[in-house]
Amino acid sequence: MKSVKNHNATGASIVRKLRTSKLSNGMPFMIHVKELASNQCYYEFPNGVIELVSIMTPKEMSTIKTLTKSEANRLRKQLDFEVVK
Repeated sequence: MKSVKNHNATGASIVRKLRTSKLSNGMPFMIHVKELASNQCYYEFPNGVIELVSIMTPKEMSTIKTLTKSEANRLRKQLDFEVVK
């Protein structure tokens, strides 16, 4: 049986691969962070921009803030994400 730690590491690895794939293919990647409100998340775009957004409905969202490059890099570091080019 896999330990919880190994299971979490495997899940994190899968998320990193999915993120790289989506961004490399020109698609945005939604980042959920438990510190945010339940209707908020980050959207990372292939050009490196990250926005904090509020989900209004399943098809509508509103940008709360566009992170500065420094803030975006800090978030990537916190999540152990590499910059995708």
